[in-house]
Amino acid sequence: MKKTLLFLVAVTLFMVSCNSNRELQDRQQLKNLVDTFSVLADVKDTDTQGLLFTEDGIMKTMQNGVEVFRVDGRQNIVDACAAYLALFDTVYHLNGQQTVEFMDARNAKGISYCYVVLIGKNPATGKEERLTEGFRYHDTYVKKNGVWQISIRESEVLFAKTEIVN
Repeated sequence: MKKTLLFLVAVTLFMVSCNSNRELQDRQQLKNLVDTFSVLADVKDTDTQGLLFTEDGIMKTMQNGVEVFRVDGRQNIVDACAAYLALFDTVYHLNGQQTVEFMDARNAKGISYCYVVLIGKNPATGKEERLTEGFRYHDTYVKKNGVWQISIRESEVLFAKTEIVN
């Protein structure tokens, strides 16, 4: 009886350890997913960036509680990101904190923060401008074939400031 009880305790501790390890690995993979999204934006590699989304992914932007932009589908996300990033000579993302809540082994939601600097020439004035923005991303993630992807990315604009550089 005592050996059986010890065995059950050992198995339970092993299972808890395995689940904790899996969750830590998933958290690290999700952090890497969010950071990779930003790095790829900085180098304007929108084709690879698109692969971070599910085929039916959604990307939208909210400002003051109002949806100001939405695009559905991986290829449409790629095209929209490419068109937007082409407006700027310099693209810089700095990611901050991230929290993740697992719904089950293949579904999760997360919140992350990002500081973005975009520098480019304003076609209307011919002057170089710097757009500085703060975002809170509300993401929905799906794990398919062992790989986490973004199924919904809702970008909440926290602040935005435009300045003339020179």
